[in-house]
Amino acid sequence: MKKIILLVLVLGCLGFVCNEAEAKTYKRQLIKNSAFNNGLDYWDCRYRRDGEYYNRDCDVWPTIQQDSSGNYYLSIGVYPFQWVDQVVSIPADAGKVIFQYDYYFHSNDKNSLNYLFVEAGDPDEWSKNYARDSYTYSDGDLNQWWTVSHDITSAKGKDVEVSLDVMNSNEDQPSWARLDNIKIYAKSFSVLKGRVENKARNYKRFKNAKVIIKNKKGKTLWKGKTNDRGRFKATGLKGSKKKKKIIIKKGDYKKVIWKRIKWGTRYNKRFVVKKP
Repeated sequence: MKKIILLVLVLGCLGFVCNEAEAKTYKRQLIKNSAFNNGLDYWDCRYRRDGEYYNRDCDVWPTIQQDSSGNYYLSIGVYPFQWVDQVVSIPADAGKVIFQYDYYFHSNDKNSLNYLFVEAGDPDEWSKNYARDSYTYSDGDLNQWWTVSHDITSAKGKDVEVSLDVMNSNEDQPSWARLDNIKIYAKSFSVLKGRVENKARNYKRFKNAKVIIKNKKGKTLWKGKTNDRGRFKATGLKGSKKKKKIIIKKGDYKKVIWKRIKWGTRYNKRFVVKKP
């Protein structure tokens, strides 16, 4: 029985190179209740009044409101200092991490003493931020929705606290904000599984051919060979809007294919060459 199991395992490796572990690909949105469709579930609420800080159960302020289309959003900015926050864990093997949010800030404070802060930082070290934005009256026309995005890939493998704060230093002219679609996208590196066939030989497997993948600037991202079944598996590929250069070589023959690779995606592609 042991010999039979061993034979099955060996045969199972013929399709792709056995010494490469099967790489997982994923695209994950990590913030829970990011569009506030379930009230303030998963968010913590805090505020400061008369110089004192308080934690709340999000039962009074801030509030969840709806626009004319029925979309929910967070409304914040009643007490002198009020905020909500949520902590998420970023996968250590992420290739790209993006923090994104929509905001609408209204301020009558012409002295620009009131602020909206949006931060993604270390929950244990308040001064360490992977992204931090501040908005005030002097920033111009803020009475409309805006979308902001930050690359926070440096936070991979760490906990990140997302904080949405309104600080009303000028209590006589309080400011308020609407926030929605608070998201952190974590995406893995991508995998390209290729099968190379030779059209000139009745689409036979193109064995032991070199495969090189380069970016637009010519930097080599991956290189390897097709196995006895004409297959290869390229792992750890970065996503980009620009196409990657895939080079298939054998002897004096060379074929170049351009293909766009997105983050967190697994590709299975057939490549056809024509080598006499």
